[in-house]
Amino acid sequence: MKGEIGTHHITRKKYKGRTTGFQVRLQYSCDYPISKSFYISKYKSLYTALVVAIEFRDAEIKQLVAVGEYPIDKHRVRLQKNNRSGIVGVRRIKTWTKVNGVSVESGSYRWEATWVKNRKAQKSTFSEDKYGAAKAKKMAIDCRNARKSLYR
Repeated sequence: MKGEIGTHHITRKKYKGRTTGFQVRLQYSCDYPISKSFYISKYKSLYTALVVAIEFRDAEIKQLVAVGEYPIDKHRVRLQKNNRSGIVGVRRIKTWTKVNGVSVESGSYRWEATWVKNRKAQKSTFSEDKYGAAKAKKMAIDCRNARKSLYR
């Protein structure tokens, strides 16, 4: 099931090499994980169990989106305790340079926007020296927000 379109958050349950059903797991809710199993014995066929699991998952995601507990990104993202920008995926970092093979702080900072595209980390940086502190932060936030989508 992994990697197939439309089956995210759904895993195949197996026993002794045979598929016995499907499990839906959503861990985006801050209060509790949502988990429910759909067995072939109850639904009489593999296809019916999968269809019911997909319908359950879609209904749960719709409810989570309505109350604001489902993140914009597919990946589990939470604001870290040490996040100073207030935006997930945006951070302020020091600029380092190499002098005779040794890394040394250059004294300047930049804002970095990070996101995941096709299972690979991507980033863009914006220098405070070039744009100014406020504009560089705003550019990083705008860059991060521009790359958000529900599913990639």
